[in-house]
Amino acid sequence: SRVSTQSTGVYGLAAFGHNHPVRMAHGLTGGGCPTKGGSCSTYPWGNSGGGFPTDYEEITPICDGIVVDIKYWADLDIPWNTDTAMLGNAGYGTEKVEYMAHANKYGEFEDPYLVNNGIKISSGINAEYGDYSYIRPDGRYYNGLVQRGVRVLNTVPKFDPPVYIEDDEKEHTVYGLAAFGHNHPVRMAHGLTGGGCPTKGGSCSTYPWGNSGGGFPTDYEEITPICDGIVVDIKYWADLDIPWNTDTAMLGNAGYGTEKVEYMAHANKYGEFEDPYLVNNGIKNPQVVDFTEDGEIVMEAPEKLEDHPVVSFEI
Repeated sequence: SRVSTQSTGVYGLAAFGHNHPVRMAHGLTGGGCPTKGGSCSTYPWGNSGGGFPTDYEEITPICDGIVVDIKYWADLDIPWNTDTAMLGNAGYGTEKVEYMAHANKYGEFEDPYLVNNGIKISSGINAEYGDYSYIRPDGRYYNGLVQRGVRVLNTVPKFDPPVYIEDDEKEHTVYGLAAFGHNHPVRMAHGLTGGGCPTKGGSCSTYPWGNSGGGFPTDYEEITPICDGIVVDIKYWADLDIPWNTDTAMLGNAGYGTEKVEYMAHANKYGEFEDPYLVNNGIKNPQVVDFTEDGEIVMEAPEKLEDHPVVSFEI
């Protein structure tokens, strides 16, 4: 099997599905993609969405933007890149296929929040500026995009990405914690190691020893984590009478009764870039957390963990 994208960027089809060229031939209605979130219960009539009533309308579907084609017993001798034998055109023998749809206007936003703010279907929040887009301008992937004339939105990493808050026109910035997590003030009390945030992308396999990252080996190091930059606090049965903006009752400080909480971490230097592309271009991590006295990375776990220095810091 293979995974096939319809284009270099992921664009949803305007059709109900690549394998639904003539739905009415099978006694079905519609044919166009709803192109917005929301209930599909009345499809294809009315201004239906492509999902469930609880969906945001602005989370638009990418109908067949990513599809899977599988060979079972037919076409086993035909290459995957044959124009006339795969996906929606398999039964037609043509590169292009004619689709049929009952006439309607599919996907117009009607949610009051979107209408009142003049929001219409687009390719994402501030897409022209590329707030959440980044491609490293180096290597086979980037070179392939350039050769194909694909516009790359952003090649400068944003270590503190912006966020947008409802009813607030200002752009806000997310800062990750220097700690492993707001709910991990003293990891060693539970037999765990570390305590500092790796503050860079890359494999977390050796954490907290060595120069580990905060994710997977395939991550760019410059895509730094925003550890607990956005968190969710939930009340079940306690503190129901206390306002959400109380300094001493929420999130990591819930059990301490103070606005600030002392955190403990095994000493190490967390987050130094070592990827050759970054090193050769003089790009340094502005979020490095150095809990050592000599600025050197502790590469190996100590023979006796209790002999390794522990540092404290407040958040």
